[in-house]
Amino acid sequence: MIGFGSASGRKADAERVELQPPDISAWRTGNTGIPFVTTLDSGRPGPHAAINALMHGNEISGAIALDHFMRQDLAPLRGKLSCIFANTAAFETFNPATPNASRFIDEDMNRLWADGATDGGTNLERSRVRVLRPFFETVDMLLDLHSMQSESPPLLLSGPREKGRMFARSLNSPAVIVCIRATQTACVCAISPGSTRLETPMFPFSQNAASIGAGAPKASQSTRSIAFCSQPA
Repeated sequence: MIGFGSASGRKADAERVELQPPDISAWRTGNTGIPFVTTLDSGRPGPHAAINALMHGNEISGAIALDHFMRQDLAPLRGKLSCIFANTAAFETFNPATPNASRFIDEDMNRLWADGATDGGTNLERSRVRVLRPFFETVDMLLDLHSMQSESPPLLLSGPREKGRMFARSLNSPAVIVCIRATQTACVCAISPGSTRLETPMFPFSQNAASIGAGAPKASQSTRSIAFCSQPA
């Protein structure tokens, strides 16, 4: 779920949650020294890719997908693939009757990745980001899985840079890619298969420090998930 409505990001629960949260306790220890962070290493040179779920504790669609993937005993053919469950403390409080209450414990983790964002105090999310950020800085390609609150097409948020847009295109699905700048109005665009050109924007939406997507269609956690993809500069 992307934060809509109030500045806290915890709007009233509008829809029934039809999915069951997964049991991710098997991934608690991991193999990196960081809880809930597991790296699959091919032993061959190549990029370090990562899939992240639970940036918000109530976004269980990504956790379901990542947990399912990790249980398939797959491994990369080259390079490394890391699987990360981010805000597990908030996830552990998840209640399908009041799902938005478990979005975070103290502070929205998705607002804590900019330089200096974790300075000047500590809380549960800031402490977790301070541990995770050095690890994320070793990643070449990141797929960050989110889910939304009401119905909309699945989409990718790629950022405005060409490399992010091309990474989004390389995933082939979904067809809707959001190219967003940190302080400007974003456009939701469709990229046609086989094309490198962004087509006519489907709808605009604005971003601020409290929410992304005000006025845009939303997606139901019961049926849709949203994948945010990005590549470090």
